[in-house]
Amino acid sequence: MKSFKTLLQQINESGELSVGGLAARQPHTGARSAVKDHGKGLFDLDSEGNIRRINAFLESYFSKECLDLPQSITMLRAKLNIIGFDFQYDGKEQVSESAFSFRLFRYGGTFGKTPTTPIEEFETTDGFEDGIKYMINFNVEEGRGLYRVRSEVVKEADSEG
Repeated sequence: MKSFKTLLQQINESGELSVGGLAARQPHTGARSAVKDHGKGLFDLDSEGNIRRINAFLESYFSKECLDLPQSITMLRAKLNIIGFDFQYDGKEQVSESAFSFRLFRYGGTFGKTPTTPIEEFETTDGFEDGIKYMINFNVEEGRGLYRVRSEVVKEADSEG
């Protein structure tokens, strides 16, 4: 009977790689990705490099014109959820040729109490540090029945307090 270590060695030496299997360790090919594997991760928007990565993704996502704008924005929201960001859009709001913005939340924000919160109140935040808020801006142009969308994430000083 072969041991696990011996079996793994034989699989790796045979050159047969199975996706998701034991020998799925493939060497790093040097491919570029918007997701980084060092530092605090992509969700840390304090870094200008991470904002550029997300804006590069947005530019790529909207590189082609779209037919159903609410569906495209809803799908974008789902894709941003994968990396921990969200904005309040349910797909029922009518968006048309214009510029509009949504406030960005990290992991859905926070909801709860602190020791100093009055008993009848709750505190909510957007998940970012105090005094900083992030917006996702959309600029939509309509042409030939299709929508051309430009979008970007920007950092703004919080005007609420």
